[in-house]
Amino acid sequence: NSILFFVVNDFVILPLAFISAYFMYKKILLANMFRVLFFLPSIISVVVLTMLFSFMFDSSIGIVDSFFELIGREDLIPALGWFGDSKTAMPVVLLYCIWAGIGSNVVLISGAMSRIPQEMIEAGKLDGLTFFKEMVKITLPLTGSLLATLMMMGVPVIFTLFLQPMLLTNGGPDGATYTIGLYIVSQIRTNSNLTIGATVGVICAAIGTPIVILLRKLVENTFPAYEY
Repeated sequence: NSILFFVVNDFVILPLAFISAYFMYKKILLANMFRVLFFLPSIISVVVLTMLFSFMFDSSIGIVDSFFELIGREDLIPALGWFGDSKTAMPVVLLYCIWAGIGSNVVLISGAMSRIPQEMIEAGKLDGLTFFKEMVKITLPLTGSLLATLMMMGVPVIFTLFLQPMLLTNGGPDGATYTIGLYIVSQIRTNSNLTIGATVGVICAAIGTPIVILLRKLVENTFPAYEY
């Protein structure tokens, strides 16, 4: 589960944030309003956000169940609730992470895109640069250093993410949404077992350090730094 959160962070949230930021960078209709809306989840308490999100999937007042009932697909609604079914609990928690995590990345990437010299864009257009070629050939390489940094910051998620699954499902049902971070917190808060928590932390550091070094080499080769 912990590795799955890392994969979602680096290979789902970041690409979605980059594409969203690019469309706003190209001044689509209501771009500034969308930028504010994307950033709102980043300034609201995680406790409040998880509460709002859980209300959406509530069996009595949630809009998700109401939507499925409206289209006549009640069979898709889990009998034990979205957070009570082991088949749907993890996907819904991941959906929350995508919903809440994309905003801050959009703002950071938008800032990096705004610093790209317009002379480069204009020169590319004279050579027949299209909308999507500009995104791939110019915007992506020139924001690559930031993307590499954000990818590196996603590695600690493997070992530290616990608050979202704890607030939404408390690791359940039957451990379907349990993470390494939640295990450490549970050992300390519930069992007052500092020894187990410290031991797992040291093991995570020993495992995480080679991962960080390897990923750093990979992203440096993939996203070389450009001066502009």
